[in-house]
Amino acid sequence: MSDLKHGLLASCAAFGLLVGSAAAEDYAPFDKAGFYAAVFGGVNILQDADVSVDPMSSEIRSTSGDIEYDTGFVLGAAVGHEFSHNIRGELELSYRRNDVSSYYEGSPESGGAFNQAGSDDHVSALAVMANVWRDVDLNETFGMHFGGGVGVAQLHLELDDIDSTGGGEVGRVDDSDWVLAGQAGVGFSMMLPQGWIATVDYRAFLTADGAFEGRDVNGDAFEIEHDYLAHSIMVGLRMPFSGY
Repeated sequence: MSDLKHGLLASCAAFGLLVGSAAAEDYAPFDKAGFYAAVFGGVNILQDADVSVDPMSSEIRSTSGDIEYDTGFVLGAAVGHEFSHNIRGELELSYRRNDVSSYYEGSPESGGAFNQAGSDDHVSALAVMANVWRDVDLNETFGMHFGGGVGVAQLHLELDDIDSTGGGEVGRVDDSDWVLAGQAGVGFSMMLPQGWIATVDYRAFLTADGAFEGRDVNGDAFEIEHDYLAHSIMVGLRMPFSGY
């Protein structure tokens, strides 16, 4: 998992250098220089998270485990500029949320204890990203694009009822952490009237591990470290600030 995250982050960081060396092309239907705005939304599939617990209290012991998540959603918007040679740069704001389905102390493979999630248990990611995209025109109507970006994300973890192995609540978590983030993706585009463009995208979005402080039933602190890797499938609309 760690190697995958490091590889994706390195790919995102290096992408700007790669697209800068792209060969010059004539303008095409998807290469209209100027500013644009974009909105998008879709489903967010969050990989099971590996967590570790630093006790710092008498009620919570040092342990590791897994958290499983339901399919969630992603919403976002971006403003950008289309440069020559089918290159776009943009600033993006996005929000992802997934509810917890269950979590384990230890792991299910090793016989760890199963815990049912509370109704409000979830993790969310509010991200600000700087992206670079490369457009490829397939014909006058359809195109594709690929690229990625880097930025920061505020991860928020809420676990309202952490149970002990023997049963009974031992603690809660409701905390946020700002971490580095990266993403890489590919998508398809369709030209609409007035220069608008409909899009379908897949993105892999990941962050550095977040650290979240919780409190046990006695009010003593403990800390949970939580990794984050999501797969987002989205539909969107890109709109130029001026007509073509």
